[in-house]
Amino acid sequence: MASNLERIRKLTAKGVVPVDSLPLEVPQTISVPEARPAKPKGPAYTPPKKGKKKRRKVYLKTRLPIGSKFELEYVAEELWKGTLKVPDCPLFGGQASGIFKCLDKIDDYYRVHKEEVDKQKPAG
Repeated sequence: MASNLERIRKLTAKGVVPVDSLPLEVPQTISVPEARPAKPKGPAYTPPKKGKKKRRKVYLKTRLPIGSKFELEYVAEELWKGTLKVPDCPLFGGQASGIFKCLDKIDDYYRVHKEEVDKQKPAG
C-alpha cells in the first residue's frame, strides 16, 4: 500500500496540485443584488388575491306561485331581455348580459315586491 506522501508525490509529478497548497483568496467585496423599490402604500391599485374567487351569496328561494311565467328574448349581441308574469302582481321586467343573470334579476324584483307587500299586510 502506498502512503499518502507517495501518492501526493506521484500526483505532483503529473502536474496535479494538492488542494492544501492552493492559496485561499477571500473576495474583498461581496456583490449583493439591488433591492426592489418599495411598493407604494395607500389607496393605490391592489391586485386581487389569487386562489380564492369571490362567490355570490346564494339565498334559498321559495318557489314562484302557480301560473307564473317567464318570457325571455335575445335582443342584441350579448343582451337578454325578459319579463315575469305572476298572478295578482304587476309585470316584472329586466335585462342582462346572460340568460341566467336575466332570470335572477327579474326573480329578485319579484322577491323585493313580495317582501314589501308582506310588510304592509297586518300581522294576524
